[in-house]
Amino acid sequence: QQTEAAATSNTTEPQYDPNKPISESFNSYAEFALHYFPRIHFFDKYFTIVLFIIGFPGNFISFLVWSNKRMYHGNSAAVYLAALSLNDTVVLAIALFRDLTRTWAVAYSL
Repeated sequence: QQTEAAATSNTTEPQYDPNKPISESFNSYAEFALHYFPRIHFFDKYFTIVLFIIGFPGNFISFLVWSNKRMYHGNSAAVYLAALSLNDTVVLAIALFRDLTRTWAVAYSL
């Protein structure tokens, strides 16, 4: 009986205790998401890679096109769209950092 109790107490699967904060029950966001939302975690993990692969080059090309001298000369919409592509690139970079630290559990140090 003691062997069975020891075997069940050594499970690596975390259990959520409603009396404790989530951070005490799980070591990371990825561990929490894998435990409760495995399909959503899988979708978030791999679909965002597609967004990054399309987003970074697309925004770079968009910026080059809209910031071309022939395009923005006298065209305020072109200036706005060039600024929008730069802003989208910054948002993608922040989302990439978030995904690396939360979803992929990559450690960082300052």
